[in-house]
Amino acid sequence: MFYERQLLRDASEHDACDDDWVQSYRQVSRGTYRSSFELMTVGDAVISRERIGPAVAQETRSPGGKLSFIFPMAAQGGWRVNGHHETGRMVALRQGETELMTVVGAESDLISLTLPVEAIGLSAAGSAVRSRSRAPADEALGDWLACLLGFGALEGRPPVDLERILPGLLAEQFLDFWAAFDDRSKGLTSRHVSLDLFRRVERQIADDPGEPVTLPALAGDLGVPIERLRLAFLDAVGMPPSIWLRLARLDGARRDLLDPSSSLGDVSDIAMRWGFFHLGRFSGMYRRHYGETPLATLKRLDRPRTRRP
Repeated sequence: MFYERQLLRDASEHDACDDDWVQSYRQVSRGTYRSSFELMTVGDAVISRERIGPAVAQETRSPGGKLSFIFPMAAQGGWRVNGHHETGRMVALRQGETELMTVVGAESDLISLTLPVEAIGLSAAGSAVRSRSRAPADEALGDWLACLLGFGALEGRPPVDLERILPGLLAEQFLDFWAAFDDRSKGLTSRHVSLDLFRRVERQIADDPGEPVTLPALAGDLGVPIERLRLAFLDAVGMPPSIWLRLARLDGARRDLLDPSSSLGDVSDIAMRWGFFHLGRFSGMYRRHYGETPLATLKRLDRPRTRRP
């Protein structure tokens, strides 16, 4: 058994928290970033808990050959998953390798349990993401997982006898959870039609990340009306494109500021690379969103950077 807890100071630090998952996080609401990530391994089972202060956008790919129980404890305003808005008390199951685009509200708290499909007697899981309303048994399972993580934080590992039977207990509990999903469970792998248009915009921007982007130019390049593009962003990520595009550029600048190997030597170089040509306005916008100035971000790692000759 293994337990660890990490305190994270930036959304990008989540990217490497769990080796089995491919993920990318971006902060989308204002405020100093604060987050914690707990992980416990019990045999082949992995329990994790993620608590994040600001709202974030997440792109995740779950590991193949495994099943994940997802128990959202809290999030202001709920979750937007592949363009579908989830606000109620729900649980989800990710089965096999699945990709999701999720926008999570502020003050979020999420517990998950991941097991190999063989642990509950399945030979092949396929790929699916399903959700359903939370039942009393789900509440009990979520509370039990939270208690196990709390025990790991205090004691490091359980008594030997308990540690020996825990993998079987986890598999038994997961089997009951998995069996509660049926044909009436809501599928979340379907992509909202707006998400495809949103993805086209992101690919367009990725081709030239330093070039300032305007909504009319994007609409013209993609051959869609401006209003259709605006509505696609509201459906997919819950905000208009002007805000999302600005946040994407801020996120790119922040990642460069936090990268000690970046060849861009100072704040002005990085700001201009991401299309911010007025340094004072960029610094003010950056401070309001992240709770610190760009220069403070650049300095707080206290590591040398590669500078241009």
